[in-house]
Amino acid sequence: MADETIGPTFRPRPRATTASVETDGEIVVYNEATEELHILNHTAAVLWSLFDGAADVGHITDDIAEMFDVEAATIIDDVLHATREMASAGILEGVGPDDLATTPPPTVSEPTVLLDPPDG
Repeated sequence: MADETIGPTFRPRPRATTASVETDGEIVVYNEATEELHILNHTAAVLWSLFDGAADVGHITDDIAEMFDVEAATIIDDVLHATREMASAGILEGVGPDDLATTPPPTVSEPTVLLDPPDG
């Protein structure tokens, strides 16, 4: 679902059931609906901090390209991949698991580590 929905015009926003805290350049995201923890590494944490629902992925890519002095065209696929990964984890609004409210929480929950996007 996330692959078809998330493109350069998608406006990512954290799911309302999430809370996050930054620690040592990473962000830990807790999803209250699923009782899962997700650990975002530095790269994913930068993205997460820009996911406000106002800017689309294309503009976010431009901002990141400017921050790291790279061409937006060289990182757009990585930004899309990371955004889709977060959507699949169920931490973005409007995409990901369709009905989190009816998904039973896991009995044992290991943190999910979202890694750097692969080099494309």
